[in-house]
Amino acid sequence: MNNYIFPFQKIEKGENIVLYGAGNVGRCFYKQLITSGYANVVLWADQNYKSMRAEGIPVQSIQEIDKLESISHIIVAIDDRDMAEKVSQKLQREHEIAREVIIWSDNYRFADEGLFLDQKQQKQFGVTEELKNISPRDMLHCYRLDLAVRYLLSKDIVFGVENPANVSLYSRMILIRSGAYEDDPYYFDSKRDGTKGYIEATKKLCKKMKKSGFAQEGYIPIGDNGVFLNGAHRIASALALEENIWTSKFTGQKGRTDFTMEWFEENGFNTDDKIRILRAYADLYENCGVILLFAPCMEQWSYMEAQLKKAMCIVGRVDLDFTDHYIAFENLFREIYSDPLWRNVYIDRKVELLKMSELKIRLLLVSDEGFKDRDLYKTIEN
Repeated sequence: MNNYIFPFQKIEKGENIVLYGAGNVGRCFYKQLITSGYANVVLWADQNYKSMRAEGIPVQSIQEIDKLESISHIIVAIDDRDMAEKVSQKLQREHEIAREVIIWSDNYRFADEGLFLDQKQQKQFGVTEELKNISPRDMLHCYRLDLAVRYLLSKDIVFGVENPANVSLYSRMILIRSGAYEDDPYYFDSKRDGTKGYIEATKKLCKKMKKSGFAQEGYIPIGDNGVFLNGAHRIASALALEENIWTSKFTGQKGRTDFTMEWFEENGFNTDDKIRILRAYADLYENCGVILLFAPCMEQWSYMEAQLKKAMCIVGRVDLDFTDHYIAFENLFREIYSDPLWRNVYIDRKVELLKMSELKIRLLLVSDEGFKDRDLYKTIEN
């Protein structure tokens, strides 16, 4: 059976949505939404709802849509373009749904690129050096921020807490990145597979590693470009437990380097998600810092970033809008710049001047990745 990934990037987190279609696509979408908690499915509809309800699947008639007070979007969960278009026209014609509310995409189907080595595939490639015992922090890169997300989950597991926001972030990333398939028991009171299987496996991994350390036979294969080929969960667990890892260099394949902050943005991860990811990176990477860009120079933000990239690594950016929260803007500015040892009249003046522009800030997390020959903090000062 094909797997299909919900278009998280097309809606905002917490929206009330209608899901139309309960075939393979709709079932995948429904399970993913329940797993991630990303959006509220206020109605799941299908023309064959009667037979599906007899199977215990919570599908209703599309006529129920007329009873809803407000919905943000309708997701047409159908793979075939022509059929999806017919459904869209029917919704517009019979239920007076605006076209811009209806979402359909021809990119639902998950394509497995098969870039990662399993144990059998590893034997096809040559080991070029003996095993090395290193810090898992050496595996952290701005182009492998998926590791930061895994770390957040592993850390929660190690400390015995369950943070719904971290679970949702992890689940959505796994669904989009790995195409985790959620099996049918999602509709019934029985065991769930899919992303929950990933989480349970991570729990077992953390428990085992906490007891016995990082097993040498479970070494991490490193590609020609210095990036791990697989073992991201093992690395994340080691980060959470502060355990060194075993690695070995392989030839013939390169590790993926496309999991940058831009990947998360393109796949619909919101500001809160990005803040969590960048904070995890900052907690783990030794030499990093924050640069704030304020609204008076907003037109030059892109130029300033381009210049900064010549001297340091920009891990990611977050745009913050305080238009409706000017007091929070003042408090943030004073929290950063005020000094209890001297009068802050100049800070107060700057706050008032900044309030004459848009109350927007761009936060840049920077590090010395790729610039180890420079002192990051002196570079920022200059």
